[in-house]
Amino acid sequence: MRSASSIIILVTVLAVIGCQILLKPNTDIWRDDTAPIADRLWQKLVRWQRLHPALDVYNETERATRIQRTALLDRQQGIISPFDSLFQLHASAQQLDWRLLAAFAYVESKFDSMAVSRMGAQGLMQIMPMYAQPIGEKIPDLMDASTNIHSGAILVKKLFRSFSYIMDEDERLKFVIASFNTGLGNIIKAQHNTTLSKRDPEVWEGNVSLFCNSYTYQFVSDVLSRYAQYKRWCNKQPPKASNNTEQAVNTLAIER
Repeated sequence: MRSASSIIILVTVLAVIGCQILLKPNTDIWRDDTAPIADRLWQKLVRWQRLHPALDVYNETERATRIQRTALLDRQQGIISPFDSLFQLHASAQQLDWRLLAAFAYVESKFDSMAVSRMGAQGLMQIMPMYAQPIGEKIPDLMDASTNIHSGAILVKKLFRSFSYIMDEDERLKFVIASFNTGLGNIIKAQHNTTLSKRDPEVWEGNVSLFCNSYTYQFVSDVLSRYAQYKRWCNKQPPKASNNTEQAVNTLAIER
């Protein structure tokens, strides 16, 4: 079965490359952003492959070489991931705690910047394309770590504003995390159902959580747990890594 799938994929790829040669002989399909139909077909093929792990092109074996297996890259140095400086940069711009963004990213993708979910969420923080935010005039590319974190930070900030009426900061954070996972509209609907059941729509545990799915409930728990860990072990300002740690971080980033 795998062999047949591989043959089908190979034939498709060769057909796409053939179209590229016929349509624009001198185009480098990997680099020329202006290439016509064949390039778009190629991109669709890559995305299709990623969304169908059974095709043995973008599967768990490949992803296992990219994910970070531990929640902290260097506990002694207080380094969470190769992307700490980006988390700090974009969190600062939105007046957020960078460790919260890192917690989102670990739970969402285990710091796999090339991750794509079956629903189409992309990159480190598993951002849906509709929420992609450009940096400057660049077309947003959610596979780019900086763009992905930038988009995630803006989304998190907007969610905090949406729940600014919740006075308890700990509760507000839970609603932000839940909305990041399942969407603001679904949480507002859950709050409405909570009110109808004569429970507190501004309290997560045992109230609004009862009207959310188990995946969202677990997601909130996981992000809170990871965030608490990062706050215990990491400073708000990422420390400068030692030479050995910098080398390990650079190596891991290159492998991605």
